[in-house]
Amino acid sequence: MQHNVSHLPRELSRMIFWSLTRLGKAIDEVYGKETFERIEQIRLSMQETIGSEALVLRNALLRLQTELSKLDRNQLYQIAHGFSLMLELINACENAYRIFRINQRQEIVYSDKPQAIHYVLTAHPTEARTPEFLTLFKAITDYLCEVLKSPYLMNEAHLDLMLKTSLQINISYQKKPSVEEEAQYIYQYALSPLNIKLYHHFLTKGIPIQLRSWVGGDKDGHSGVNEKIMVRCLELSRSFFIASIQDGLKEILEIIKLSTALNENKPLTNQITQLIKRGHDLRKIKPGDHEKVTAFTKELMDTQRNTLKFLNFNPEQFSMISSIFRLYPALVIPIELREDSAVVKTSLKSIEKTTITKMLEQVYSITRGTNPKNYVRGFILSMVESAEDIKNGISLVKKIFRNYALPVVPLFENQLALTSANTILSQSLTEDVRQKHLKLWDGYYEVMLGYSDSSKENGVLPSRLMIAKSLKSIQSTLENKNLRPIFFHGSGGSIERGGGDIKEQTASWSKDMMTHYKATVQGEMVARLFGSSSILKSQIDKFLAIYSEKNNDSDKGYPEELLSFAHTVSQKYKALINSEWFWPTIESASPYHFLTELKIGSRPTKRKSGPDQRKLRAIPWILCWTQTRILFPTWWGIGSTWLELDALGKNKLKMIYNENSLFAAFVKQLGVTLSKVYLPIWEQYLCQLTGSDEYLTPFQSELESTILFFHQITGENDFCFHQPWLGESIQLRSTLVHPLNLIQIEAMKRIDLPLLRKTVTGISCGMLTTG
Repeated sequence: MQHNVSHLPRELSRMIFWSLTRLGKAIDEVYGKETFERIEQIRLSMQETIGSEALVLRNALLRLQTELSKLDRNQLYQIAHGFSLMLELINACENAYRIFRINQRQEIVYSDKPQAIHYVLTAHPTEARTPEFLTLFKAITDYLCEVLKSPYLMNEAHLDLMLKTSLQINISYQKKPSVEEEAQYIYQYALSPLNIKLYHHFLTKGIPIQLRSWVGGDKDGHSGVNEKIMVRCLELSRSFFIASIQDGLKEILEIIKLSTALNENKPLTNQITQLIKRGHDLRKIKPGDHEKVTAFTKELMDTQRNTLKFLNFNPEQFSMISSIFRLYPALVIPIELREDSAVVKTSLKSIEKTTITKMLEQVYSITRGTNPKNYVRGFILSMVESAEDIKNGISLVKKIFRNYALPVVPLFENQLALTSANTILSQSLTEDVRQKHLKLWDGYYEVMLGYSDSSKENGVLPSRLMIAKSLKSIQSTLENKNLRPIFFHGSGGSIERGGGDIKEQTASWSKDMMTHYKATVQGEMVARLFGSSSILKSQIDKFLAIYSEKNNDSDKGYPEELLSFAHTVSQKYKALINSEWFWPTIESASPYHFLTELKIGSRPTKRKSGPDQRKLRAIPWILCWTQTRILFPTWWGIGSTWLELDALGKNKLKMIYNENSLFAAFVKQLGVTLSKVYLPIWEQYLCQLTGSDEYLTPFQSELESTILFFHQITGENDFCFHQPWLGESIQLRSTLVHPLNLIQIEAMKRIDLPLLRKTVTGISCGMLTTG
C-alpha cells in the first residue's frame, strides 16, 4: 500500500509510506487477502483520477459506485474502516512530524504579551471518534514521534499490533454520548499532566492560559443540561486538578523521604500524607464549597512553609500547584452558562422555575460569600436582538444573586444583532450597570460574537464583514463609556464556522482587540489541539508572535466597493438557500435527514421552533457540506458577482485585496476551501440520492466562476499559495476520501446507520473536521 508523497519533507514522506505499508499488511492479516486486494484496487483506481478530465472522473466514480453497490454490509464496513484508518494514520504521521519539528525549535522570549489567552472548550459537535480509538491513535502518534527521534529503535511488531487492534475497534460512537462523557473527553485532553505543566510554564512568563468550559453550562435548547449536570461537570474538572495536586504532593513526599534517611521528619510526612487524603474530600461540590477550598489552600500553604524549613529549598511541585490555584482559585474550570434570550424572558415571569433559573440558583448556593466567576465565568444570552434581552438577563441575575454579581454576556450571532450591536449596547448600559463593571470587573465588558449562525444565514464573506464592522462599533461604544471590551469569538475549527489559520482569523483585528484573546475550541479540535502539549505550545507561540507584531492600526474601513460586493454575494446566497428546491434536495442529497440518528453529540441538532432554516443549528448544517465535499457557504455567490463587475470594478477589488487585511485573509481562506471542494463527489450525492442532476449546473457554474475569481484576484495558480504544505496535505487525503463518500451514499440508500456513522467519522478524519 503506497502513496505518492514526493512533495512532502523526506522524513514525513518515508514515514507515511512505511506506516501505510504496515497498515496494508495488517488489513491482509485481519480482514483477509481478498479484502486487502479490493481496498488496494480501489485506492489505486482513485489515485489514477488525479488530474483527469471531468468525464474520466465521473466514469471512475460511477464504476466504483456500481462495484460497491454489489457488496454486502460487512464488506463495505471493512472497506470504510480501512480507508478511515489510512486517513487517520496520515494524520498521525503529520502530527508526529510536526511535534518532532516543534521540539527542535528554540524557546522564544516575547517582550510584548497579551493579558490572557482564554480557550473555551466545547463539545459541539462532539468528537466523532470513540475514546478507545483516540487513545489508540494517541499511542500510535507517540510511537511515531519516537521513531523520528531514534529510527534505530524502530519496532515494527509494536506498530503492527496497534494497527491490527485498530482494525477491530469501533471508530465511531454507537450510542449518543452524555454531557458528562463530553466533559470527560475535553478534560482528559485539556488537563493532561503535560498540559498542566505547560500552563505553569507560560504563567511563570507572565502569560496566563485560562481554560473555560461550555459543557455543562450551555443550556440553550439542550435537554440534557440542568443544575445537577452542571455541578457534575464542575466536579469532573476538579477531579483532574485534585489528581494533579496529589501527584505533586506524592513527589514532594518522596523527596522528603530521601532527605530523611539520617534525620526522619514524621510530622512533616504525616502532614503531607493527610493533605493528600483531604484532597478526596473536595471532589464533591456542595453549597458553600469555597469554604472547603479555602481551608485546603491554607493547609497547603502551611505545608509548603514547613517543607521549605526542612529542605532549605522549595520543590518545583509547589510552584506547579501554586499555578493551578492562581489560574483556578475554585479548583474547577469555570463554566460558561448560556440560555436563549426568549427563555430568559420567560424565566422572569414563570411561576414554575425554568432550568436556567435552577442552574443560577445552584451557582448562588455554591458560591455564596465568594466570587461566582471562579465557578461560572458569565451568563451568555444567545439570540440577543434588543437591549431588552440584555436587561432581562441582568434582571434574572439580580433576582437570584440579590445584585448584579455575575456578568451578562450578550451573544450577537445573526445579521440583525451584528448590525445593531452598538445601539443595543448603548441602550442597555445604564449607569448602574456601567458602575458595576467598573467596580467588580475592572471595567471589562464581555461580548460574544457568533460566526456559525451568521455564516449560515449570509455566507462566509458577508458574515466576516459584519463581524469586523461590529467589532469596531462595539469597541467604540464601550470605550466611550470607559469600559474595556473583551471579545469572545464563537468560532469553530472549519473556515465555514470562523476557524482556519489563526493568522488569517486575526488579520483585521487591532492589538487592543487581542489583549484578551478568547475563543471556543470545538469538538474534534480539542483532541487535535490539546492532544499534544508541543502542538498546543506551538499554537500559543504562534498567537504570541502575531500579537507581538501587531499594532493598533486595523483596517481603516471597508470600501463601498467591497461592501457592495459582499451584499450581492449575500443576496445570491440567500436566494439559493431560500429557493423552493433547496431544502427538499438537501434532505435527500446529504446526511441532513439522518442527523438525529448519527449520535455524534449530546446536543439536539435542531432548535424547537422556527422554519427549517432557523431550526437546524449551524454546526450540523456545515457538517452536511463538509461530508459532501461541496462547502458552498464559503464560495457561493463570489464567482457570479465577480463576473458581473466591469473592468474598473474588478481592478478596484484587486486593489482592495492588496490593501485590506480582512478581504485578503478571506481570499486565502477561500483558496483553502476550494482545494477541498470536489464537485464530482457532490454530483454523485445528487444523482444517486435524488435521481437527478437537475441542480448540478448552478453549482458547477458558480464554482467555475469562483475559481476564476480566485486566480484573477490573487494572480496565483495554487489555491494554497500562502501555505503550500497545506495544499499538499489536502491532496494527499483527497482520493482516499472518495471511497468513503461513495460508501456513505450506499449507506444512506440502505438506511444503514452504523455504516453511515462510520463514513461520517472517516470523512471527518480526511477533512480534519466534522463540520
